[in-house]
Amino acid sequence: MRSIMFLFTIILGMGVTAWALNDNKATEQVLQEILEKKEWHFNGAPDPLNNNIENPAQYSQFASESCDGVEETVCKINAPALPSNSGQPDLNAIVTGTGQTVKQRIALALSTKMPNETVAAFRSE
Repeated sequence: MRSIMFLFTIILGMGVTAWALNDNKATEQVLQEILEKKEWHFNGAPDPLNNNIENPAQYSQFASESCDGVEETVCKINAPALPSNSGQPDLNAIVTGTGQTVKQRIALALSTKMPNETVAAFRSE
């Protein structure tokens, strides 16, 4: 009986250890994603008629306009940078927990007029 209890304790300990290690990996992944995300401001094109929220070149890490809260277009988004380190957001990156891209989360925020984990603020066009 003693050896069975000893064996059971070892198996239980291994299971708890495996669970804890797996949980730490998930926590590390979420922390890494948070650190990789940056705040981007939609500045648009030089000619406002050419504004395109799906064009990463029209975003920067500095604001050219204030975010007035009017839900006509996005103002601030949270997204990782493009892997090419071009100083532009990666609009095709998958947003953790949603299964959607940054671009899709922007479209959803605009259609619902509600901010989400990607769109932090709106402004008028």
